[in-house]
Amino acid sequence: MTEGNSVTVVFTTLAMNQTRFFAALGEAMTAKGFKAAYICFHQRSHEYLEKRGLKAYNIYEKVKQLSGAPDFASFGIEDYGLFINHEKVTFNIKDSAQLALKMRRFLAAVDSILEELSSDENSR
Repeated sequence: MTEGNSVTVVFTTLAMNQTRFFAALGEAMTAKGFKAAYICFHQRSHEYLEKRGLKAYNIYEKVKQLSGAPDFASFGIEDYGLFINHEKVTFNIKDSAQLALKMRRFLAAVDSILEELSSDENSR
């Protein structure tokens, strides 16, 4: 790793144990000149990171801010079935259309966050 790198490392967090680990790792990387950002799929994690002054996005808030959900083809996804199977099994959800919409909204939100981070990097 070189100091002063303009790369932003993006972590995704689903639970506090991951968040505490990634926060410490991101802070260590920042001390070496990298930038870090966090996409939180867990409300408490988002609050924790914000309290530490770290750049964190609440995926659920981002989804609420966006209107619409792009189709899978715009993300290069031809068969989304494999992507939603985990949710179907883990949470016993039968409605594939509901899960497909949820995934498309999350994809749009993540895409928006990455665009914002890219724009921040390009403006420097």
